[in-house]
Amino acid sequence: MVSIRSVLLAGVALLTTASAIPIIGEPIVKRQDDKLCGYETGQAIVEPAANSTIQQNEDSTTFEVIYCSGQYFKTYSIDASVFLHFPDSPNSGQLLVNNQQPDNLDTDAGFYSYRFNITIYPEDGDYLSGQQTLSVYEAASGYYNPYNYEITEIPINFAEPASPSS
Repeated sequence: MVSIRSVLLAGVALLTTASAIPIIGEPIVKRQDDKLCGYETGQAIVEPAANSTIQQNEDSTTFEVIYCSGQYFKTYSIDASVFLHFPDSPNSGQLLVNNQQPDNLDTDAGFYSYRFNITIYPEDGDYLSGQQTLSVYEAASGYYNPYNYEITEIPINFAEPASPSS
């Protein structure tokens, strides 16, 4: 019998093998605004917003990711990895960020949050286009559950760079 864990790990292995555009994750500077994550938010990708469009630049494109973990009380967030699933092959995709640690910049006490930038680069003039699925795989542990993955997904759109005017 095949376990759910082995299927998930096999899926993660498939996702990490397809790579067309190099991508780098980097932490960003803390903001002095209200906390975005907490009891009311629950587990969610706050930024980019679902169905938003990311306009790409010719050289590179950077966008912010804010993820609110659903872990609290007797559970804790270990790390998160971010994938981009391609619509024409839903069982494959691209690893954007691997094992990002929570920074808790956007959370109330007892909750976990992540905030970082992702920079994508075109490869040989190829850009992402159309709707993609952005997925966060969060490793979590605690309270009768020693180690598991929580998966959160949103659809986002990518627009190719505007043509230069003549």
